[in-house]
Amino acid sequence: MATKTVQELDAPKTEEKSKTLTNWKVFEEAGFIPATVKCSGYKGSHPADLSCQTNIVPTTENVLRHLNPDHGGGWFRIKFRISDSKKSPLWKGLEEAGIELKEFYCPHCEADVPLTPRRIIYHLNPHPGRNRVNLDPQVLCMSLSPDKEEMADTGDLYI
Repeated sequence: MATKTVQELDAPKTEEKSKTLTNWKVFEEAGFIPATVKCSGYKGSHPADLSCQTNIVPTTENVLRHLNPDHGGGWFRIKFRISDSKKSPLWKGLEEAGIELKEFYCPHCEADVPLTPRRIIYHLNPHPGRNRVNLDPQVLCMSLSPDKEEMADTGDLYI
């Protein structure tokens, strides 16, 4: 005999409240998978950059370890793949850890990338930039932080 009524089965499912202001579900639902993650402590290329510069396995634990100022302070260069069927556990792990996306930009054209699948895909494909040749195809840069207080001046990044 059934234990739930028809109304309980048809009731809309309530989503649990996110722990972050960043909508990490954009990456998860659009199928963005981090192929490589490089800890890069300086925005852009600088010859005197003495930060970590390590290629890391894209897991939440490794990313959290590299948020430490001794390892670069939360700047990452991520090469993305797009998959229809696979999902990366990294995005859910960052949301559960309360990590915020401070800055998300394209190193090719140096533009801020809005958190919409269409704009992210645009910046992963060849497009006009500061150089005629995109030397880092499918690479975008992220600055991550565990502090929500720093997120007050993000502007329209999360719209």
